Amino acid sequence: MSATYVSAQLLIDESLTPQWLVQGEFLGNEGLSVKNISYVGAAKSIGYFENGDSSKLGLDRGIILSSGAVSGVKGPNNAVGHTTIMGKPGSALLESFIPYKTKDAAMLQFDFKPQTENMVFNYVFASEEYIEWVDSGFNDIFGFFISGPGIVGEQNVALIPGTASEVTIDNVNHLRNTKFFIQNDDTSDLRYQLLQSDGQTIVLKAELKSLIPCEWYTIKLAIADVNDSEKDSWVFVESKSFKHKTNLVNDTFFCDDTFQLVLDAANTEYDLLWSTGDTAHKIIVDTFGTYYVDIFTGCGSFRDKVTIDHQYTPVSLGNDTSICGSTINHILDLSRMKVESFLWSDGTSGDTYTISDTGWHWLEIEKNGCTTRDSIFVEGKEIPDFDLGNDSVFCDAVDRVLNPLQNSDSRIWSTGAITPVITASEPGTYWLTLNLNGCLYSDTITLELAPEPYVDLAESFYLACGTDSVELYAGNRDVINFDILWSTGSTKPWIQVYDQGIYSVRVTDKICNRTVEDQAEIVRADYGGGYIVSNAFSPNGDNLNDKFKPLGSWVDAIEYQLIVHNRWGEQMFRTNDPQEGWDGTVDNFPVEAGIYIFEIILKTPCAEERILIESGSVHLIR
Repeated sequence: MSATYVSAQLLIDESLTPQWLVQGEFLGNEGLSVKNISYVGAAKSIGYFENGDSSKLGLDRGIILSSGAVSGVKGPNNAVGHTTIMGKPGSALLESFIPYKTKDAAMLQFDFKPQTENMVFNYVFASEEYIEWVDSGFNDIFGFFISGPGIVGEQNVALIPGTASEVTIDNVNHLRNTKFFIQNDDTSDLRYQLLQSDGQTIVLKAELKSLIPCEWYTIKLAIADVNDSEKDSWVFVESKSFKHKTNLVNDTFFCDDTFQLVLDAANTEYDLLWSTGDTAHKIIVDTFGTYYVDIFTGCGSFRDKVTIDHQYTPVSLGNDTSICGSTINHILDLSRMKVESFLWSDGTSGDTYTISDTGWHWLEIEKNGCTTRDSIFVEGKEIPDFDLGNDSVFCDAVDRVLNPLQNSDSRIWSTGAITPVITASEPGTYWLTLNLNGCLYSDTITLELAPEPYVDLAESFYLACGTDSVELYAGNRDVINFDILWSTGSTKPWIQVYDQGIYSVRVTDKICNRTVEDQAEIVRADYGGGYIVSNAFSPNGDNLNDKFKPLGSWVDAIEYQLIVHNRWGEQMFRTNDPQEGWDGTVDNFPVEAGIYIFEIILKTPCAEERILIESGSVHLIR
C-alpha cells in the first residue's frame, strides 16, 4: 500500500511569554518545581510550534529557538541558505566552547528542582548550514547547558546517543553518524514541501544524569550564528518532555482489543502508587485508558502517565446517496484526517476522491499499522428536465400559456401556483421548480411589454445667435429598441443645426413599429451689432439725411434707447423707438448747428445678459 501523508503547514506563535512556554508547555511532570524563567535574544527568535507530525518534523509541538526568525523554518525548502539577520549580540556561554565569535544568540533558561537523579527531554536540531558547510571549521552552534550541585561548570547534555560527543553540524550529518541525520533534499517529499531547513537530526533525547535530588539546578537552552549571521538554524524541544526519567512507554495504540502491556515506573528506590491502586514498580495492563503513577520522593512527589488507546481510526464516507442527473461529480474530502495512507476502491491514494459513476465505492485508511474501511453506494436519478421557452416581448398585452410538458411529483410556480400549467398575463419574470423523485429542476422565462416610443425636442422654437449652431436632441438615446430619423436624414439621437428653418424627428420602436414625431423651428438672430451711426446730419427738409438715428435692423431688439445731449449735458432728444430719429429740434424749435453727444442702449435676445452701449458725437449742420 502506498503512503499518502496528510499535509499541514507548521504553525508558529511568537507571542507567548517565556514563562508560559516553560511552565505551560515544556514541563512533563505534575509536581516539578521551576523558577527564575528568563529569555535573552530577539523576540522573533523564540516561539511555540505545532503540527510538527504533519510536516514530518518528528515532534508534533513544543518550543522553538532560532539564530534567525523561528517562522523562517516553514517550507518549502526553496531558499539557498535562508537567513534572517536579527541584529542581536552573541553568547559568551557558547563562545566558551568554540574559538569563534557568535551573533544573534537566543537563550531560554530556568531553575528546576529534580526529585530523582535522572531527567530527560526530547529535541530536534535543524539548520541551513547543512550540507554545504559541513567540516568548514565554523558552523552555527547550539546546546543545552546544565549547572548546579555536583556539576563542574556548565555541562552540555545535547550529546550523540551512547557517546560523550556533542551534537554539532560537523559530527551529525551525511558523512558521519548518519543514522541520526535526515537530509531534506527530496523535492517530492512532504518534509521538503513544509520545512525550510536543508537537514535535521532525528528525534534525540537529552539526558540529565547524576543530579542531586531536591537541589536547585539551572538549564540553559541556547543557539547562535557563528562568525556571521548567514544561514539560520533552529532547535525544537518537545512539549511535556522535560520530566523525571521513568521507563514508561510513549502513548501507545493497539489495533485489536486484546493486548497486554508492561508499564515500568523504574525509580525502584521510591514508593509509588498507580492509578490502578497497585504499588509495584511494574504492572501489566490489558485495557484501554490513561494510566498514571505517582512517585514519592524526599522532596515531594511527581507524576508520569501514559495513554493506551484503540488504534481504530473511525472513517465515514457518509450515507449512501443518490445523485440527481446523468453527470455524477461527488467529492469526498478527507484531507483533515491525520493518517498514514489512503487506499480507494479505484487504486488511488489521495486524501480526496471524486465519484463520477454509480455503484459501490470504498476507502481503506492506515494509521500505526491499523486499517479501517468504509463504503458508500451512489446511484443516479432522473431529473425533471424541461424548458419554459425563450424570453419574449409583447406589443399590446402579455398573453402566454406556460406549460413545462414534464411529469413530476410536485411543482411550484413563482406565482405560488402548483398547477401543471399557468397563463401569464402580466409582464415579469416567471419560474417553475419541479420535483421528481427528490430531484429538483428549475427554469425561468421573462415576458416584457415593448417600450412605448417617445420623443421630446423640449422646445418648439430655438434662437440661433450670430453664427452659433443649435443642438437638437430627440430626448431618446435608446437606439437599441428604437429607430431615430431626422428630417436631415440623420439617424443619431441628436443633430447640429446651423441654418434656420423647421426640423422634425421621427422615433419608431423596432418591435411593434409604432411611431411618434416632434418638430422645432430654428430662427437665426444677430447679437445687436448690425447697425451704422452717421457722424453728421442736416435737417433742412430736403429728405436727405434730415434725421439722426442708427441705420440697421431692429426686429430682435428687446430694449432700445437713443439719447442726445448738448455739450453742457442738457438732453435734446430721447426715444425708445428704433425707427424714430432726431430732427434737430427741441420742443419743435430748431437748435443751433454744432456738435452734440449721443448714447445708444440696446438689448437683444442674443445678448440678454448684457446691454450694448455706444456713445459718440454727431455734427448738426444747417
